[in-house]
Amino acid sequence: MPSISRTFTIPSTSPSTSPLSISLHEPSLTGDNLGFKTWGSAFLLSQRLSSIASDHLSHIFSSPSSPRILELGSGTGLAGLCASALWSTSVTLTDLPEIVPNLAKNVETNRPVVEERGGSLSVQELDWSTVRSHHSDFDVVLAADPLYSTEHPALLAPAIDGCLAHDEGARVLVGFPLRDEPTRAMGEELKDLLSQRGFELLHHGDEYGFDDWEVNGERARVHCWWGIWKRKMEMHNGADGTI
Repeated sequence: MPSISRTFTIPSTSPSTSPLSISLHEPSLTGDNLGFKTWGSAFLLSQRLSSIASDHLSHIFSSPSSPRILELGSGTGLAGLCASALWSTSVTLTDLPEIVPNLAKNVETNRPVVEERGGSLSVQELDWSTVRSHHSDFDVVLAADPLYSTEHPALLAPAIDGCLAHDEGARVLVGFPLRDEPTRAMGEELKDLLSQRGFELLHHGDEYGFDDWEVNGERARVHCWWGIWKRKMEMHNGADGTI
């Protein structure tokens, strides 16, 4: 698949706010670098971010201090960019070293649009396998379509645990497609691993749409599941808040 540049438009949920347009560059896609592709499930989750914030994360955004948001496996950056713009907050977008240069390019392209809406952006390299407990203190950890290898659930769960603040109000938001049995199995494994680490699933939902390639002459349908977790605080009895 050759390199392309595309614009994704997120409809406004308020008559007083204009739609959000995010312009993304996608380098040539290879089997080793699926993070160069903007997947339909990331677009579906991005469209839901405003309602998720108002319905399930209002306690975070009503706080006097500005919340800190981390995106794991940002890829081309769509979900993280939209989160920063739609939530008017700081978002740190992260991915592997080979993905970050294109991610950083997309962040700079869209920085004026995001900052105009009250958001701010930073980009960092982050390998999930290097995250340790009490690695950071983010109020929200976000991941859009992060599971495309059987090893990913076992890497993502501890990365989430290591990055999320040990606070009653901190939340995890993960969205992933239910394309086939392998992807469904990876999603169920992630849910189980988060539960084992003391996370409680609070809310979940389903989104339906299309990817931008064809199967038998028709655009591929996408069923995206998303969930919001919090820590079960009784699980964290250590003096420093860790398990």
